[in-house]
Amino acid sequence: ATALYLSPTKALAQDQRTAIAQMCAGVDALKDVMVATYDGDTPAEARRVIREQARIVVTNPDMVHASILGNSGSWTRLLRNLTYVIVDECHSYRGVFGSNVALILRRLDRLARSLGASPTFVLASATTSDPAEAASRLVGHSVSAVTDDGSPQGGRTVGPN
Repeated sequence: ATALYLSPTKALAQDQRTAIAQMCAGVDALKDVMVATYDGDTPAEARRVIREQARIVVTNPDMVHASILGNSGSWTRLLRNLTYVIVDECHSYRGVFGSNVALILRRLDRLARSLGASPTFVLASATTSDPAEAASRLVGHSVSAVTDDGSPQGGRTVGPN
């Protein structure tokens, strides 16, 4: 299985790549999974290794368009095994830029499916008022919103003490 993690900013991408790599290192079954950043700053010599070996690629929509979809023959291994596409901060993809990202995501989906994959799209946003609608517009499929917050939280006291 392979996964693409799309981020709108390099700083967020680096933070998430570090967190994903640490998570994988802590699980025996995932400790050998290569997690790599593929962006405009990725050295040319590292790009081939990433295409051939990375199971989780952290990138951005522009690199998906220019490098992955624009040179899909070199990315067949990743695309054929594409299981997850994670789109973080999906609320940031609006307007003309959002339309462009939607076309990229839909093309990515079509290409992966033509190679036998059936990727699941996971779109994350903490600020959109209608997450299912926003996500559906981007990927071109109906989606289900998951709005329950299962993150750990400290105790709360409301009212006068």
